[in-house]
Amino acid sequence: MRPLAKQIAVFLLLVFAFSSLPYYLMIHTGHIGAGNGLVVALVMWCPAFAAFATCAVFKIDVRTLGWKWSGKYVTWAYLIPILYALPVYLASWAAIPGSLAFAKFAAPLGVAFGFPLWPRTTTLVLAIPLYAVLGVISSTARAPEKRSAGVDFFFRVWSSRPALPGGVCSADVSGPYGIIQACYSRITTRAPSRCSP
Repeated sequence: MRPLAKQIAVFLLLVFAFSSLPYYLMIHTGHIGAGNGLVVALVMWCPAFAAFATCAVFKIDVRTLGWKWSGKYVTWAYLIPILYALPVYLASWAAIPGSLAFAKFAAPLGVAFGFPLWPRTTTLVLAIPLYAVLGVISSTARAPEKRSAGVDFFFRVWSSRPALPGGVCSADVSGPYGIIQACYSRITTRAPSRCSP
């Protein structure tokens, strides 16, 4: 077997091995929200663990995975989902009467933050800014590892050069979209989702 094929085979086997435990826990509990969503985070880290382990087995420098944080790429990674999702939501909210339902969205947040008499202000001043900052930081800790280390490993292996410039793969692009999706889900359903975005 060629060295490149060995590296890919070891990586895929390690992803399978590392992700077996979290998938077992999900099957055993009967839902993906096992461990209050921590099992999902573990699954997301499995490709990263596999990439690091593969690098260790084959003596590959992990710096070749392209994990660089550039302010320009992180900013674009934050803004792009907003730029492509917000127009769709704005059009939907404008075209479908009652679809925004901001009062329904704000009421539980006002109670959760201890200001039930000012739910709209609480939502605009506290909840949305906190979700936009802390929610993105939290999802950054859970989301990019599967896209970054695993994707960067394949970029490095297949192209024999570092991944995308500036480590653009390692920026979390689901955070801002997740905020919009969470708002929409919260408005359109009565019970919050058991899974974290």
